[in-house]
Amino acid sequence: MPRTALSLSLSRGQGVYCSVQYVNGKTAGQIYFANDTTGEHFSITLAPPPGATFDGNTAEWIMGAPDGGEPVSSLPAFTPVTFTDAICCGATLSKPQYGDIFNIVGFGVTLTAVTVGSDTVTITYIGP
Repeated sequence: MPRTALSLSLSRGQGVYCSVQYVNGKTAGQIYFANDTTGEHFSITLAPPPGATFDGNTAEWIMGAPDGGEPVSSLPAFTPVTFTDAICCGATLSKPQYGDIFNIVGFGVTLTAVTVGSDTVTITYIGP
């Protein structure tokens, strides 16, 4: 059953799927997000902000605080999060192992450790 982002429910341990792609001749981007466990999903098509264009030269797999982090809240301790089948398709197929890795740092303390494989990204909480 199609849902909106605001009504999609997720619970600990459930798998999710996300796809982001160009549509309409690169004049818009489409985000598809699904709860693989329940089958709930939504899709939204967005145009770039005024003055911006889609370049298509990067992809990111991100773990962050659900409300934006400091100064509102801190990053909660979490069990490792693994992105599987993590690929970026473009002029050339790119895999996480060929990219840059950035850890979350708060107040001078490294809070995460990232490991990558040919098509996986695992983010582990190591902070205090």
